[in-house]
Amino acid sequence: MDYIAYVKACLMSFSIGLVIIYAMRKIAFRWGILDIPKGVLKNHKQPVPYLGGLAVYLTIVFNLFWHFSDSLDNYIFLIWILLGITGVLLVGLYDDLYAMKPVQKFVGQFFCIPFILYSASFYKTIFLSHMLGYLFSFFFIISLINAFNLIDVMDGLATMVALTSVSSFFCIALYQGKYGFALLLSVVIGSLTSFLWWNKPAARIYLGDAGALLYGVMIAPIPFFLSWNHTTTWGLIAPLAIVAIPLFEVTCLILVRLSLSLSPYEGSPHHFCHFLLKKKWSKNNILCWTAAHGTAHSVWGFLLMEGHISTTIFFMGVLFFLIEWVVVVYDRFLCLFKKPCLSW
Repeated sequence: MDYIAYVKACLMSFSIGLVIIYAMRKIAFRWGILDIPKGVLKNHKQPVPYLGGLAVYLTIVFNLFWHFSDSLDNYIFLIWILLGITGVLLVGLYDDLYAMKPVQKFVGQFFCIPFILYSASFYKTIFLSHMLGYLFSFFFIISLINAFNLIDVMDGLATMVALTSVSSFFCIALYQGKYGFALLLSVVIGSLTSFLWWNKPAARIYLGDAGALLYGVMIAPIPFFLSWNHTTTWGLIAPLAIVAIPLFEVTCLILVRLSLSLSPYEGSPHHFCHFLLKKKWSKNNILCWTAAHGTAHSVWGFLLMEGHISTTIFFMGVLFFLIEWVVVVYDRFLCLFKKPCLSW
């Protein structure tokens, strides 16, 4: 195993990403593809260019073909997965430019996900060994796509969550000896890191819906290509721990909005980062806390996968993480159900 190869791939992706993102900023400013400040949710001081998601996509695709073009026969699944990812990206890009209704975005995603599932079928993954597995996998992918879309409400947040998750999957791929797949993930890590450099507070470019949807559809299939039940069947739920933050966020956000008689699809300042900002946390502190949480979840999932902890201990830990999340973010829990506390 040549660790230098992973470092080189990551650095190459990072360097190319910086250049592509710079170019996308220029194009966005020239064509007027900008996020204009307005309302409570868009309170940045000046227009910020979109097209960050397209930049991440182009960086990853370029680097993948650079590293894997000579061995595409062994990575034929990449073609199919890129078709699905490209379709979801185009749905998000169209939404950035023309604003789609939620149901329209769901329909677009619905037609793209089968390409993702077909790519995973090349690996005979246990997740797709029966019809129920296909249904669960479909639901998991579309849930994570939209969870990342919902979590992209603060500078660097979605990218930090994505980077933490992909890095965890990369470590597991190395641990399992899947070195080719680990190389692929190192390319993704480099691309995400380059975008985080541009997107950290105060952001100089935004993901847009295209990028947020891209993160979800890019990360959701990763568990299909790794082994989770070699020690215990319960290891199959370890991927849920690795992507727990967007799942925590979407669950809490829906509950809060429903308690306030708001539509789950209606934008509102009730994301976990909004609560922490209201408590005078800095954006950088929120990013660090989120990364630490994501890392802890990933380690917990790994311990379950390897059989180092029992399922009882695992679920007790999940309960602890959930309680800690609620206590830190919503320290006065009953305030969730009182409009005066949330109408900022």
